[in-house]
Amino acid sequence: MSSPKVSIVVPVYKVEEYIDRCLDSLLNQTLKDIEIILVDDGSPDNCPKICDEYAQKDARVRVVHKQNEGLGYARNSGMEVAVGEYIAFVDSDDFVDIRMFEELYDVARGNDSDVVYCNIYKYYNEEKCFPLPAMTDRIVNFSHGDIVNNILKNMLGNEPEKRKSRTYYMSVWHGIYRNSLLKSSHIKFLSERLYLSEDIFFHLDFLPLCKVVTFIPDYFCYYCFNPVSLTGSYRSDRVEKTINMCNCIRKIIKEKGFYDVTWEKRIQRLLLGYFIFSLRSCFKNKIENNLAKTDFYIVCHYLKESGFYQTYPVKHISLKQRILVFLFKHELFFCCKILFTYA
Repeated sequence: MSSPKVSIVVPVYKVEEYIDRCLDSLLNQTLKDIEIILVDDGSPDNCPKICDEYAQKDARVRVVHKQNEGLGYARNSGMEVAVGEYIAFVDSDDFVDIRMFEELYDVARGNDSDVVYCNIYKYYNEEKCFPLPAMTDRIVNFSHGDIVNNILKNMLGNEPEKRKSRTYYMSVWHGIYRNSLLKSSHIKFLSERLYLSEDIFFHLDFLPLCKVVTFIPDYFCYYCFNPVSLTGSYRSDRVEKTINMCNCIRKIIKEKGFYDVTWEKRIQRLLLGYFIFSLRSCFKNKIENNLAKTDFYIVCHYLKESGFYQTYPVKHISLKQRILVFLFKHELFFCCKILFTYA
């Protein structure tokens, strides 16, 4: 029996409200030669039972039950058993267009691509759904040095003068990846419990190994707003983990021999963007002042001690970001709170 064309790994944890929508979009794919690997990450609700019921209904569905270790390790468990030519990762509170994997697979085979990415919708509900800024408006292939110097660098962050934070989204759930390359290189996800984004570390390991990376203009992936998800809710450790993440990214890039001042500017932009996101989440969720102040002053002190104010060309970023950097530099907590709360 031949291997499926695409293995789709779906970590599952406390998503009873969304899992049917996700799995219906996968089971109805126009590409039928797929396997769907549901990784029950020790979910305490009815999700384990729901996963088993789907497996009984459709032979393409496989279920892995494991103890709870987080999203990154759940994906690793799915990768270990995946036998498809390509692997995809879909979060169980998101969903995809039914044409997604046929289109991505055909492009991958036609271009001998190691990975193919599509564009993304941001979905709140049926009335509120909009396309995120396109990464490309045509099919485009990258190879050799362009993969590192263009894609990976601009996945971390754009140059300071560019309005968009980044050109290429770092999330893994809008692409398909060559399984043989993942397995031969022993690529694994880190734990999001240690670092803020497991996806960027995955790409730091995987993309430098690729010969061809392809982007297509089609919008196939629906990234759904979930207020209780890892990205949608306030996390008291987000600022500290942002610092850990950027320090680790810097270390990895140095070890790979890529690091120079242009990479540092991208890391600084990533750092600033995550700091702003963290503080906005803090104030929008009306976190009590003592916790908010802790986050705020960690940001202020880190930017000062790391030399950010002396080395980053702040004059090139947006007016709102320049105002925020001024507030961070002068440690104006209540002004920052007002700006995030009402602006």
